[in-house]
Amino acid sequence: MQAKPRIFSIKHFCVWSLTLSMVAGSAPGTAFAKGKESKLPNDEFVDANQDGKWDNDYSGDQYADSWNLKRIKADKAWKHSEGAGIRIAVISSGADLTHEDLVGRIQLDASDVNRGVDNRDRDGIGTAVAGIIAGVKGNGRGVSGVAPQATIVPYRVADHQRMIRAHERAAFTKFDVVHYSLGARKDLVVPMDAGYAFDLYFDAWICDFADLATARGKIVVVPAGNGDGFNNGEAMDISGGFTGASCDSVITVGAAPLRGKDKAPRGMVDSNSPTASFSNYGPGMIDLVAPGGNGESWDPGSAPLFEHNNLVVLRARHPQTGELVSPVRDGIAGALFADGSPKTDITESVAIDGESGGAYMYWRGSDLAAAHVTGTVALMLSAAPMLKMLPGTTKLDAVRGILHKTSTGSRNQDDYQGFGMLNADAAVKKAIKFDDCLLRRVGGATPTAADGNYCIDRVL
Repeated sequence: MQAKPRIFSIKHFCVWSLTLSMVAGSAPGTAFAKGKESKLPNDEFVDANQDGKWDNDYSGDQYADSWNLKRIKADKAWKHSEGAGIRIAVISSGADLTHEDLVGRIQLDASDVNRGVDNRDRDGIGTAVAGIIAGVKGNGRGVSGVAPQATIVPYRVADHQRMIRAHERAAFTKFDVVHYSLGARKDLVVPMDAGYAFDLYFDAWICDFADLATARGKIVVVPAGNGDGFNNGEAMDISGGFTGASCDSVITVGAAPLRGKDKAPRGMVDSNSPTASFSNYGPGMIDLVAPGGNGESWDPGSAPLFEHNNLVVLRARHPQTGELVSPVRDGIAGALFADGSPKTDITESVAIDGESGGAYMYWRGSDLAAAHVTGTVALMLSAAPMLKMLPGTTKLDAVRGILHKTSTGSRNQDDYQGFGMLNADAAVKKAIKFDDCLLRRVGGATPTAADGNYCIDRVL
């Protein structure tokens, strides 16, 4: 894989809008037919009536409400791992500590708590990402995360100082995975809420952070990005540089829509796994794709539709007002060019009131896609303790190689979808096989880089 150029700045990686809708859910706990137990969790948007089938109460008959989990085969991966013992730093907008689907899954950085640093979510991005990564499974409410037993430590990037501190904490604190939600092209200024804005002209320290975190044993996962900023969401070639996504020591994830929907106008290697219209691309840039939604008609004369083609994600409440956060960008909260002129967002989220009273919404973005990979890496490391023990860059090579090998849709690295669609089940099984190789080679000893490379050659 060719080295990724280093030109850097910053932006959030989800594409928003808000169209309010009220829908009713089905009551959880209905017995499974013929006395059998459902193999799916009883979460409201998964299998609430426990009939052993993916629910489609909200989306209609065509596809499952949690199509994203179904597509990556999360339910099969859970037979081997749920991410127990894995700690994940999420550098984003913080997290809603009170959300019903994050109870017991969030742990605050003790140093931040002692310093009075507030990492509660005011923007909604971090909460949505945290729910995809490690949302509570089987509580009869909302959704399930990909790695429902993993622990999330959220960091709210509110200004330059907080951003630098979050990166330092992620690199030097005991984490297994780091999910990085930020980045942009050089000519954009992206306010993360109405109270502040970022100067986007960052230097190569973002990639230096990724290198440092990787050397210290973390796997860093980043989204490919949604176009060149919150403009019209058209995908762009990021081989010329894009913060986070174009760094060498990261796993870069593009977004894919629901199978069979919204085929991109450009040619894809696998028509069953096209990238979303907004998902960035570039030679040697994309490792793989994961569900990120699309939800927009390809007819340029029509309004965005197919909201159910997007993902059901957690919706945050503002920690001070208690109001539900709608991560919509317009006016002062929108993206701006460096000269201050506004850019227009795509409108793509739909609010949902869960049967239990919880807050959820349909949403899309490459950050959501990357969260599926972050969760899958947690499953892999939890199921493969020897793999987890490998030293920095060798561990990254092994994890990245497993994800490449088990992805579906492209035998070679494609400019748009990398090696194809994430397959969590296959990735976990391959990680276990890799672990067996290490165990046979070193017994109970700690594996070295040479041991890791030995198993990379033989297993991958």
